Amino acid sequence: MNKYILSDEQKEITKDDEIKWIPIHKTNSYTKFYLFDSNRIVKRSKVTKIKKEIENNDLSEENFIKVDIIDGKLYIHDGQHRFIAWMELQKPVYYIFSKMTKDAIGRFASMQDKWTLEDFLHHYIMEDKHHYKVLTGFRKQYPYPITTLIGLLGGSFHSSRLEEFRMGQFKASEDLSFVHDVLGKVTDFKQFSDRVYRHRLFLQVYCDALTNPEFDHNTFVHKISLKPEEFAYCDKMNDYFRMIENIYNYKSRVVLRMF
Repeated sequence: MNKYILSDEQKEITKDDEIKWIPIHKTNSYTKFYLFDSNRIVKRSKVTKIKKEIENNDLSEENFIKVDIIDGKLYIHDGQHRFIAWMELQKPVYYIFSKMTKDAIGRFASMQDKWTLEDFLHHYIMEDKHHYKVLTGFRKQYPYPITTLIGLLGGSFHSSRLEEFRMGQFKASEDLSFVHDVLGKVTDFKQFSDRVYRHRLFLQVYCDALTNPEFDHNTFVHKISLKPEEFAYCDKMNDYFRMIENIYNYKSRVVLRMF
């Protein structure tokens, strides 16, 4: 077993502490490991995420899995997603023996708090990441969920933007003056419906509307004031497009088409 060699600084700060050497095993023999059927269902998205993290910064030796011997086989109590990621990447498996019982697997997993988007935002701001500071500035000015602002500033509302955000790769790639302009204009709708003006789907649709050269924001606000009951919450993007069309075309000679 290779012993961990402490630096002089580490020796100094731990000189009064008891050292407990726990054997960490390393192997490339994947067939000796088994998964509990009663453990959580393996999520491919989580395995993919772990594989990306390993490829970016491999700290596998510090993130060993926990196993126990049952009927002569090594069963994984904690770390099945890490194990699958290592196996698919053809990386060594690091493991220790655990006294955890099978019944304790769920309780142990449920006690582990996952980082929220707020946690990631705080972390990367403390790491002096510029684009995360830009996002924070927008959050202070506009009352939108962090997921909405990530999509708006990042130029896409695809789920991959949130993954990039968690990985520290978020970029406020959209023109900031355009984003300010959009959010400022959307605020005009609060007087008609607080629910609609805060809705991410409506914001997405309205960004598209503002790129239409035939569409005028002030005209639309005026038309809503004539038919405020038509400015209603929708569950689908196409319904929002139809709503905008219907309101905008009220008493108009020229008909606007949104899609």
